[in-house]
Amino acid sequence: RGKYHFTGRWYLLPEETHTGRQAHHARREVFLSSQVDEIEVESIYLYKRPRVYSPAEFKSATDAGDDVYLCEYLYDSTFQRFRRMEEQHERAG
Repeated sequence: RGKYHFTGRWYLLPEETHTGRQAHHARREVFLSSQVDEIEVESIYLYKRPRVYSPAEFKSATDAGDDVYLCEYLYDSTFQRFRRMEEQHERAG
């Protein structure tokens, strides 16, 4: 019987980047990393499904809690570089 796999990108906490947490980081901020991994679906266990919002969505979110995060930047761990997500969409479009 075959196993199902999931390919996805990771979100990182500020502490997991080369700069570490800085004073300007929001308390619930995460960064979408450039790291892609493939894992077996059955190894994924979520007690609660986390939600990650853009800054505009985060401001108006009504489901605040420990599983709600703000993501405004992409993080490339190879080059140790942050890029605002809006800039990435403008380049792709």
